[in-house]
Amino acid sequence: MAPQAWSTNTPNPTPDPAGYQVDDLTIELAPRRVRRAGTVIPLKALSFDLLVTLVRAAPNLLSFDQLSERVWSGLVITPETIVQRVKLLRGALGDDPHAPRYIEGVRGRGYRMVAEVHALTERQGTPESIVPPSNKETVAAIRAAIEKPSTPEPAIAGTPTADTRARASSPAGSDRSRYRVAIVVGALLAVVIGAFAAYRSWQPAHQAAALTTAAAPVGIPAAPAIPEKSVAVLPFVDMSEKKDQEYFSDGMSEELIDMLTKIPDLRVPARTSSFYFKGKQATIADIAKALNVAHVLEGSVRKSGKTLRITAQLIRVDNGYHVWSETYDRKLEDIFKVQDEIAGEVVTALKVSLHAGTIPDQTVTQNTDSYTLYLQARHLYQRGATMGDYESAIEYLTKALSLDPRFAPAWALRARARAASYAYFLNGSYEQVRRDAESDAKQALALDPTLPDPHLAMGAIHITIDWDWSAAEDEYSQALHLDPGNISALDGLSTIAIIQNRMDQAIQLAHSAILRDPLNHVSYYTLARAKSRLGQYAQAEMADRKALELNGTGYVNRFWVGYDLLMQGEPAAALREFERDRDDGIRRDGLLLALPALGRAQEAERIAGEMERASAATDAANLAAYYACQKDADRAFAWLDRAYSRRDSYILVTRGDFCFKNLEHDPRYKAFLRKLNLPE
Repeated sequence: MAPQAWSTNTPNPTPDPAGYQVDDLTIELAPRRVRRAGTVIPLKALSFDLLVTLVRAAPNLLSFDQLSERVWSGLVITPETIVQRVKLLRGALGDDPHAPRYIEGVRGRGYRMVAEVHALTERQGTPESIVPPSNKETVAAIRAAIEKPSTPEPAIAGTPTADTRARASSPAGSDRSRYRVAIVVGALLAVVIGAFAAYRSWQPAHQAAALTTAAAPVGIPAAPAIPEKSVAVLPFVDMSEKKDQEYFSDGMSEELIDMLTKIPDLRVPARTSSFYFKGKQATIADIAKALNVAHVLEGSVRKSGKTLRITAQLIRVDNGYHVWSETYDRKLEDIFKVQDEIAGEVVTALKVSLHAGTIPDQTVTQNTDSYTLYLQARHLYQRGATMGDYESAIEYLTKALSLDPRFAPAWALRARARAASYAYFLNGSYEQVRRDAESDAKQALALDPTLPDPHLAMGAIHITIDWDWSAAEDEYSQALHLDPGNISALDGLSTIAIIQNRMDQAIQLAHSAILRDPLNHVSYYTLARAKSRLGQYAQAEMADRKALELNGTGYVNRFWVGYDLLMQGEPAAALREFERDRDDGIRRDGLLLALPALGRAQEAERIAGEMERASAATDAANLAAYYACQKDADRAFAWLDRAYSRRDSYILVTRGDFCFKNLEHDPRYKAFLRKLNLPE
């Protein structure tokens, strides 16, 4: 059975050619033959049909349903059948699924041909470029539906905004019911204030795909050549008898990352990427390839009371050679000396030039109890999964500072924890949060003006509460000056660029962050939001899928994949993504967008009513967007005012929001933009 050329709603624009040239493959339709350099590649009939179907649709993605209809017409098959058939086809063609030359899989959706395709004429086999059908007409119809005059049941009442949404609002009583997880500002603050580790429970099933970036999708920067002077510090293993010192072993690794990152001639991936492999079964070679380094530093920590045993070894990846290894049996008060010694040995082994002649100094405390409390607080802060994590972190830091009030990093971390707690959970009044966080940040800077963290905390406050873009940009720039390559500073600056519609700059900053921290899902999220603002929804989808691949919990990322699909004219596929989300609040927000696009406006209205009754305090901005899409200006502005009173970061991007375009003719809209310090 020959496969169909196009779907039933997209006519074939040209008659079938004699065949196709696909990269180095020549596909001849009449004899049903595939050749490479004159050699025939034997394919079973079903594999040949599958290949031709993918070629004819290139570069468009074919869903499992579409492939089933075109290749297995009249049969009932499961997606697993298609997966196995694609596996056989890839094997015959010698195609690597992790670095595809021909067929790329999109997890949970389907497959597409990524190789360049040309039609072959019947006379000479001369290739002619193929222009595949486009879905631009569908997207245009969605946008037109948004902008047309209001009707009793708008065709696209719930069309999503261009840069917003995906805020988790679970049922009342749940911590996550107030979790601020995916608005442009809030989600990017996950990096800016260091709270991106809230989504740290990665899924091992995504590991294999995440370990290779050889074929970088369009819009995602490809990894540069591996520098010889490069090292990834892996999480040190907790070898304590009760396995209750993870915070200490993690802290050891983080301190080493911080120290080595400050050496100009040495490339060191940031914490997020290095800690991605924690608890995973991955080889050193796989890790080094994903992190683009020539060496890895690994080790273990055994802590018993005030006694430490620390082992460390530096491994050259290409040959597995142990460049250096050492075991340290020390007292707890010697921890800083051990960290200095390990960092010094790495620098010596890699023959890195130290311009200052020594390892950069750390601002530490001589009080080991204070330091232990600080490490416990940082462990909770990095996890950041609940409001309780941040509250406990603040409590530990308060105790640490009572033991050593001159411990500058503890002041800085408490400032960031306060900002994070408010940004994600609206915990406390914003006036009090601002006063406390600013006081902590100023105290940290007074003790150590070289710390970047206080500037990061103030940058977050300026974005979250003050809406002072110039002040925020100054803080992040200062942090970047103090710590070149700081991922939080890069993402903070990218956040501001997106808010102020400087998309080229935002993309450049996101690329810089990805190259320095290649497994940080939030940097891909940032890139996706900038691409989305430019209307490049296919590229935004690629970046969002990469973020979802890296972030196994996928609260924010799965929502945005659904959003990208919706903006590409695939509301049914978008709905499927929304329904897969495990967070009730985000799933509900997605349904609110997708259902009207599928002609199910009444269901969306019911959801909006439930939101008004159950979670108005945290969903005011989402409700404002919904009513803006419904062209109900009075209710939209009423909810915008409620969101403004709570300093809801979501409303900062109303200027670039498709739904809020319905309000642009209203004089109240320009007045509202002025309140946000945004250009009219």
